[in-house]
Amino acid sequence: MDKLKENFEIEPKDETEVLQSRAFEVKALKVSAIIFACIIILGFTGHLFRHQILYFVGNININQGNYAEAIEIYESLGDFGDSEQQIMKANYLYGCQLLESKKYEQASESFLNAITYEDANEKYIECIYNIGVQQYDAGDYESAFYSFTVAGDFGDSEQYMERISYKLFGNNSDSGSTKDKIEMAERREDLLQQRIALGFYHTIGLRDNGTVVATGLNDKGQCNVKNWSGIVAVDAGADFTIGLTSDGKVLFAGSNQYGQEQAAQWTDIVAICAGDYDVIGIKKDGTVVYCGWHDYSPAAIWRDISTVSAGSYHLVGVNSKGQAFSVNPSAVDEHYRDLFKVAVGSTYTIGLKNDGRLVTTSIMDLSGFERIVDISAGSNGFIALREDGTVKGYFFSNNVAVDLSSWKNVVSIVAGGTHYAAICSDGSVVAKGMNDYGQCNVQNWDLF
Repeated sequence: MDKLKENFEIEPKDETEVLQSRAFEVKALKVSAIIFACIIILGFTGHLFRHQILYFVGNININQGNYAEAIEIYESLGDFGDSEQQIMKANYLYGCQLLESKKYEQASESFLNAITYEDANEKYIECIYNIGVQQYDAGDYESAFYSFTVAGDFGDSEQYMERISYKLFGNNSDSGSTKDKIEMAERREDLLQQRIALGFYHTIGLRDNGTVVATGLNDKGQCNVKNWSGIVAVDAGADFTIGLTSDGKVLFAGSNQYGQEQAAQWTDIVAICAGDYDVIGIKKDGTVVYCGWHDYSPAAIWRDISTVSAGSYHLVGVNSKGQAFSVNPSAVDEHYRDLFKVAVGSTYTIGLKNDGRLVTTSIMDLSGFERIVDISAGSNGFIALREDGTVKGYFFSNNVAVDLSSWKNVVSIVAGGTHYAAICSDGSVVAKGMNDYGQCNVQNWDLF
């Protein structure tokens, strides 16, 4: 047995040999790390070098007047260097080229993509004016009316609008008699400044003294408004609340997931609106500002705006002449004129005309909706306030319908995704619909 053990016993290594072996292993690891780092650096520098080459090629295309190619190249570079600025520059120059060639439709798109670059806004308006002239000459008066409304006071747009109105309606407007307008106006004095607002699961009310009450889900702090004062209007998004102060500033409470709280930095605001995840404001000069999830940059060209409405995906504004504008061209058409207000749902837009009639591009039976003084849209349908203080609803299915026939003497309404509320003439508030988080617990509110 001892002999066998002797034959199989391993001779221990010399200590120096062990140390040398370990040193070699460490050196090998270091070399591997260096090689790996070099590969990473070469890959990064190669990527960077490729971007620099493409950027250089983009500049060459701009210098040679190949603006469409330059735009495509810069867009492929993402946020490399000042590529975004170069995209606007290329769009602007491309627009100028197209404008000179009288390709007004394509030019307007290019200027819209560069709307904040130099005088792109003014050139965009010039394109729209020329499009209107072409439409007028072709006898497409309704489309031309819309184009000249966007053009505003550019050139002789207003004279064109007068001629078109005469061709379409003769000496009379399609908005009803002067008496009807006055009667409707008397009922609408305060309707454009919201006194009540609904989020997904919370409800906000504005008292006469400028303070605010809230009920419902408060997981994001959307109901933390008890210290607010000097408020003249409120609105609510999915899980946030905004308030407009008497000095033109915006207060914010709730989720800031998409940067909605930037609205608190605004000044000179006269009206506010909340989409599900966006905040929109109208400034004293009639221009529109926004912040939040969606890119509403097309609204940068809007002027003389008096009211706006936002839903889940789009924004619509109405100017002082009653003409509607949308960041989504399919949301409104030439029939959205002579409006008092618009209401935007998740996938549709309702317009309220000055004579109390409704208009929409969606497939809806609007019979029975006459002499309406206010509207509000939700994801499941819209509600309308009649002149006699009752409320009529339009719901997309019986499963989501809410019976509002018991509401009387209503002066203001609001529709949410799953619940609805209204202020009565005595200042009390009523609400119906989903109440999982107490969002309909408004029976003790007294807003007047």
